[in-house]
Amino acid sequence: MLKQCCACKLMLEPLKFNRDRSRSDGLNRKCRACSSAACSRWYEDNKASVAARSAEWREVNSDREKARVAAWRAANALRKRNTEVLYYAAHAEAKRASRRERHKRDSASLADGYVCAVLIEGTSLSRRDIPMALIELKREQLQVHRLLTGLDQAINGEPK
Repeated sequence: MLKQCCACKLMLEPLKFNRDRSRSDGLNRKCRACSSAACSRWYEDNKASVAARSAEWREVNSDREKARVAAWRAANALRKRNTEVLYYAAHAEAKRASRRERHKRDSASLADGYVCAVLIEGTSLSRRDIPMALIELKREQLQVHRLLTGLDQAINGEPK
């Protein structure tokens, strides 16, 4: 027995339709492909209102949502860890390249994280232990050192 989709007008097997218990034959009027396309179109047309409604629900139910996420993480800790391991294994080279690029950028601009790492290198201190004033002073020292090194290289004719 075949059923006709009301959207694409194709005659398809009943397995190609989602269930709809309110209908006499128990199947949706549209085939799964047409239903999916219609839902996608509706979502694209209503993205802003869906996002607003979702944000409002999360705000009203933040405690409930936090509890749900915490329960899921507790129940799926091993699954989450395995997913992370597989992801990092598959993207290891890209992550290393990204880290190298970030290090180049941060060291060139003397970013807070880079200066802090220079300060705590070889100590048991953490980044939180270093006050911002000390980071600023170390940044100035590194800038002066770079200027002097560049001047020395310019005088002696050494390449940078």
